[in-house]
Amino acid sequence: MKQISFIISLFTFLVLSISNAWALPNCAGTYSAANWKNCFGTYEWENGEKYVGEFKDGNFNGQGTYTYASGDKYVGELNNGIRTGQGTYTY
Repeated sequence: MKQISFIISLFTFLVLSISNAWALPNCAGTYSAANWKNCFGTYEWENGEKYVGEFKDGNFNGQGTYTYASGDKYVGELNNGIRTGQGTYTY
């Protein structure tokens, strides 16, 4: 029984460690296409729209949440700032 508990604990630890290794670092400072190359950050527009998610080469790229000024929200994949792949649009 102790051996099974040890194996389960070890497996859980490894899974959590690996998932943290895949996480992107936070984007540094304010938005800059030159600096936000491969990171996770938040960008807000003056009109109330907001994007929270992954950036690559200064673009919204990967998993993210785009909230529109109207309250509509898209959660899913983006490629170069365009909704693509799997996602959910709530209005």
